[in-house]
Amino acid sequence: MQPLPTTTPAIRALLLQAVDHHRAGRLAEAEQLYRKVLQTEPREPDANHNLGLIALAVGRRDVALPLLQQALSANPMQPQFIASLVGLLLDIGRDAEARAILQHGFGHGVRNPALETLFLRAEAARGPNRPQPEDEAALLHLFELGMHGEIQQNARRL
Repeated sequence: MQPLPTTTPAIRALLLQAVDHHRAGRLAEAEQLYRKVLQTEPREPDANHNLGLIALAVGRRDVALPLLQQALSANPMQPQFIASLVGLLLDIGRDAEARAILQHGFGHGVRNPALETLFLRAEAARGPNRPQPEDEAALLHLFELGMHGEIQQNARRL
């Protein structure tokens, strides 16, 4: 977590406390601190993102979506923010929106294996069948090996 440079020391301290609670599984305490940060700095991306992750953890996709969107809006080149929002969009069937976000990130040089896997999942969602977890794992392995031609061939078969 890297708070924005404009974040005050007090806000940074709250964020660090919240992250500690979050990592320890004390979600209620973390949520309370993230919300306190957002009262002062509503666009703070880490607080929005992490609060969105807590909402996802408790099954509140409706609450998570605007929080993850706000985080990405404030820091659009953060791979984790892209991955979290795209994963949720794919889960709720908003595949075209997920693809557009990924393509925007890729167009600006944001790449990592998780985003590549999400892109393959988004592309596969265009067809009648979604890939199985073992298919995604195989495609990720090919990506890690740099076998991009085989990735495209295998993704088309899904």
